[in-house]
Amino acid sequence: MLPYVTFLGRTLGMYSVMAVIGITVAVVFFVLNKKRTGFDAFGLALFGLIVFTGLLIGGHLLYGLTQHDLIFRAFKNIGRLSFKDFFTVMAVAFGGNVFYGGLIGSFITIGIYLKVRKLGPERNAGILDVYSCAAPLFHAFGRVGCFFGGCCYGIESAFGFTAHGNDYSPDVNDVNRFPVQLLEASLNLLLFAFLAVLLKKGVMKGNLMWIYGSIYPVIRFFDEFLRGDAIRGFVFGLSTSQWISIFVFVLSVTMIIIRVRKKPAPVIPVPTQEEPVQASDEPLPSPSTEPVPAAETACNNTNTI
Repeated sequence: MLPYVTFLGRTLGMYSVMAVIGITVAVVFFVLNKKRTGFDAFGLALFGLIVFTGLLIGGHLLYGLTQHDLIFRAFKNIGRLSFKDFFTVMAVAFGGNVFYGGLIGSFITIGIYLKVRKLGPERNAGILDVYSCAAPLFHAFGRVGCFFGGCCYGIESAFGFTAHGNDYSPDVNDVNRFPVQLLEASLNLLLFAFLAVLLKKGVMKGNLMWIYGSIYPVIRFFDEFLRGDAIRGFVFGLSTSQWISIFVFVLSVTMIIIRVRKKPAPVIPVPTQEEPVQASDEPLPSPSTEPVPAAETACNNTNTI
């Protein structure tokens, strides 16, 4: 593990370094797809600010939910705590960040942004598709940062790595652990490649958000069993992220089915005026003047009893 590096006399956390690299690569991906998004430099900067706001608020709020016991105890003893102590407890309770919260928060803020801007369905689809590809790309670099920092570590395993002297995450020290962060980073890169191919070929246009939402939860659900940190929170034997994975997966698959089956209503032309009947140039048939045979006349005059 390498939680910190020194650059130009300054100590930098490797998680932050990898996050910055991930953001940079994601921005480059957006620039390469500017025909789909329609963003100029200012528009991309504004969109980035919108996404960052959702990531920040959503990530910290979900982390706070995993620390609900600490929050409840703080409010239970609010009369005994000074304002400073209460604020410190809240800062600790909401001080972490959960990826799922940030992801959901970013999609919410993007939805609000698109609703307000009214860019049109074609451009909205392009923006959401490109962002759905950029999300796992950024996430892959973030997970590598987790590996270097020692957070989100794996279970004890004969296969893996052993960290020593990690002050940032002391629980990871002196125990051989499975590199679940690197596994998830690799799977995120494969997911990005798959979505990028769909984006390039125009397959499932406007639905890549739901494709992403139907694949990543499967990855996350199963790799949670390889996680060794208990800070995530558990409900009925499953972690918070696993319950969110189930919800996101069901929602995404349902939306894919609805959107694929949904067909545009047939357009029925409504005539504006009654079309005139064109007269035919062919003469009407004249009554027959041929004589009726006597035998046939006699048959017609016979009554059947």
